Amino acid sequence: MLLSQLKKLKVILYAFLKKHTEEQKRIQYFKKQSNNIHADDVDIKAVKGHNITILKGSYVCENSSIDSYTYIGFNTLISKTIIGRYNSIANNVNIGHGEHPLNLISTSSFLNDTPYEVLTQKQCIVTHDVWIGSGATIRRGITLGIGCVVGGNAFVNKDVPPFAVVGGVPAKILKYRFPQEKIDKILASSWWEKDVEQAKIIVKKLEEDN
Repeated sequence: MLLSQLKKLKVILYAFLKKHTEEQKRIQYFKKQSNNIHADDVDIKAVKGHNITILKGSYVCENSSIDSYTYIGFNTLISKTIIGRYNSIANNVNIGHGEHPLNLISTSSFLNDTPYEVLTQKQCIVTHDVWIGSGATIRRGITLGIGCVVGGNAFVNKDVPPFAVVGGVPAKILKYRFPQEKIDKILASSWWEKDVEQAKIIVKKLEEDN
């Protein structure tokens, strides 16, 4: 009886140590990349850049990618999405989750041989310098243009142009952040391609040109 209990304890201890070791390796990997990843359910393969922050409770699948200087808040769920640089994604945001085809007889995934592929056929794209407000939902296949803003609790089911501000259910364009002439200048600068110190210089100059 005692021997049996010791064997069980040994198995439990081994599993704990293995999990702890893997977690330490994961933490060290992110630290080397100057990233600040607090969430457990972020696939290492998805983290492509540096200076990325992801807070607790968030999920990012291996078929997604996140570039540098991007912030993701608490409890945000991201699947099959390309996320660029300098993005600000708030808490409780849903991007690119599975959609059940309405043209099939049943919407149940149990009747599909490849449910993941069926549910995630289209990829989402969050370009650069996008701000997504708390509680927003971004449908599969949507592209959020550079510098756009998505209001809190919005349901986005259409592509959002660069520097547009959208809100509502479904989301509609409320306004543009700048006149078209200034938008063209900002897009031509491509400041988001630079690291933060160079980006600050370019952004400051663009602001002074007002």
